[in-house]
Amino acid sequence: LPISPGRFYGRTALGLIVPGAGLALRGKRVGWLLVLATLVGALFVIALALTRGLTRTALWLAVRPNALLVLMVALIAWAAVVAASIAYTGWLHRPDPRSRAQNLAATGWVGLLCLVLVVPTVIGARDLIAHRDLLSTAFGGRSDRGAGAADPDASRSDPWEGIARVNVLLLGSDSGADRIGVRTDSIMLASIDTRDGSAVLF
Repeated sequence: LPISPGRFYGRTALGLIVPGAGLALRGKRVGWLLVLATLVGALFVIALALTRGLTRTALWLAVRPNALLVLMVALIAWAAVVAASIAYTGWLHRPDPRSRAQNLAATGWVGLLCLVLVVPTVIGARDLIAHRDLLSTAFGGRSDRGAGAADPDASRSDPWEGIARVNVLLLGSDSGADRIGVRTDSIMLASIDTRDGSAVLF
C-alpha cells in the first residue's frame, strides 16, 4: 500500500523518540533489537536511580577519566547507530507517489531529526573531553584511584627533591544519607617542610 506523508513524518520522528520503533513497525528485526537495547538501557538507568542514586553515580563518574572516555565513546557510537536507523526508517517510509518537492521535504525532515540527535551528542562529548582533560591535568591521571591520592613517583629516590615545602589543602565534608551532595564544613592548609617533616596547620 502507498505510504502517506503523515505516516512518513510520524514514524521517522518516532524513530528519534524510541530508537528502532519506526523500523519495528515495518517488521525489521534490527528495529526490534534497537527497541530492546533502548528498553534495557532505560531499565538500567532506573535501577541506578532507585539503588545507588543518580547524583551519587554522577559524582562517582565525574572523577574517573577512563569511565568518562568509555561513556563518551558509547554515546557517539549510539548516536551514530540511531542516526543511521532514522535515515533507514525514512527510506523505508518514503511517501509514494512523490514529487521532487516531497523528496526534498522528506530529505530535509530526516536531516533535521539527525541534527536534533547529533548536535547535543557532539556538545556532550566535547564537554566530557574537556572534563576528562581537566582531571588528567589536575590529578596527573590518577583520578581513578581517588582525586588527590598520594602516589609519589617510584622511579625517584626522593620525590620531593628540590621542593622545600609542600602545601596541602584539607577539606572536611558534611554529608548524610538523607541529603544530596556534600558540603565543606572545615578547611585547613597544611604546610610541610620536606627536609625535617615539620608541619604547620592553618
